[in-house]
Amino acid sequence: MKRVLIFGGTADGRALAERLCSLPVDITVSVATDYGRDVLAALPDRVRVLTGRLDEAGMLELFNSDKPDWIIDATHPYAVAASLTVRRAAEAAGRETLRLYRPPGAVRHGSGPVNGRSVDSGRDATTPDACGDDEHAPADVRFFPDLAAAAADLARSEERVLLAIGVKGLGAFVGIENFAERLFPRVLPTVESIEECQRLGFKRGHIIAMQGPFSEALNRAILDQFNIGALVTKDGGAAGGLGEKLAAARTRRARVLLVGRPIGDGGLTLEELVGRIGRDVETA
Repeated sequence: MKRVLIFGGTADGRALAERLCSLPVDITVSVATDYGRDVLAALPDRVRVLTGRLDEAGMLELFNSDKPDWIIDATHPYAVAASLTVRRAAEAAGRETLRLYRPPGAVRHGSGPVNGRSVDSGRDATTPDACGDDEHAPADVRFFPDLAAAAADLARSEERVLLAIGVKGLGAFVGIENFAERLFPRVLPTVESIEECQRLGFKRGHIIAMQGPFSEALNRAILDQFNIGALVTKDGGAAGGLGEKLAAARTRRARVLLVGRPIGDGGLTLEELVGRIGRDVETA
């Protein structure tokens, strides 16, 4: 039986593994953390889950032992280092990597990210016709090429900020004057995430340790609870709950600093990947 090896403990990776269960293939999913393993908890027993962060050598060893027919990179769109490691390991083994593409959740006019430029229309940046109690309010969504650019914008303001970007990017914001008073990081509820927030100097009472994605109502409640005036987020698409974040920000008049995806983010959609593997299986 042919074998599929998927890298990435994401909701997209889980959905792909579930869809591939309809095909006569062996499925292995490799995740870096216990959190990634938990994301895959509901998968059928026939799906093998490997937990542990792998470097390039570790991936090569896995390729040699499992001999997968397809290697799929389903890591998060912003996990640039992990995606690069998968690609390099596959190239070293003389193998092709298929990339699972997560469609973005916001539309921006123009060819590339622009520091602080608003979209032409609030409706373009939000999903949802049904987005709360004030659905026709304009959305103040501004796009930034990276976290440093978003931090520079926040340094010129004074509002309280929800950082919904994950723990790895928080270091870009600690240079902001009075950051410990103004900023509220929302991170995974793991010991490592909370310890990193404290190491960087964020106040314990400002650390929101929760596992998403979050509903619009819960996002609104957090914005209200901490009197948030600005939200920093990445474009994680529907799987990352972007629509709910934008809708909540719009109804609470909080501006949104949306950090663009890394250059080169692309690949095949879930449907395209399942179709390709299905055709390959049929013709084998």
